[in-house]
Amino acid sequence: MEFKAVPRTIADTLDLKRKYVIPRFQREYSWENDELQELWDDLLDCFTVNNGKLFPNEYFIGTLVLVGDDDDNMNIERQVVDGQQRLMTITIAFSVIRKLFLAEKEKTLANKIYSYILGEDADGVEYAKLVTETPKPYFQMKIQKRDQDEDISPKTDEEKRILNAYNYFERKLSRKKYSARNKEKIFN
Repeated sequence: MEFKAVPRTIADTLDLKRKYVIPRFQREYSWENDELQELWDDLLDCFTVNNGKLFPNEYFIGTLVLVGDDDDNMNIERQVVDGQQRLMTITIAFSVIRKLFLAEKEKTLANKIYSYILGEDADGVEYAKLVTETPKPYFQMKIQKRDQDEDISPKTDEEKRILNAYNYFERKLSRKKYSARNKEKIFN
């Protein structure tokens, strides 16, 4: 098996027409507040908003090890071997940011963020960019669904940690005192 390192921004990675699959044998989502804080600090360095547009910055946020032929454009699926915790947490954070932009009627920014969560195939059919096998229904309904199910309750410890991460990022963003007039404050 040949390994190839390709430096990419989060935006570049999630802009690709790819589906990242976290196999069942990978550990459950386990991040707590310490890891969330560290990633939050990293995310703030990864993007800049200027004149209502979102710009990715070059910033090393960690490795993502995938299985799949990068040259195979017919198969959009890649198995995540390493980096699944980070990728799930980034998706959770983007879900919260998207919700915030929608609440502020910033549909263009919300749609751009959402394009990192859901992709569209050649036939125009939407697909989740990140597929998780263990918390799948909860993750889809709470994090990835266009009209999120706010009333869905976590049933497992893993789902409770996902909800904790979601609430963590909501608290972080609410402390930024975001409004349409100062949306740059989320990332700057």
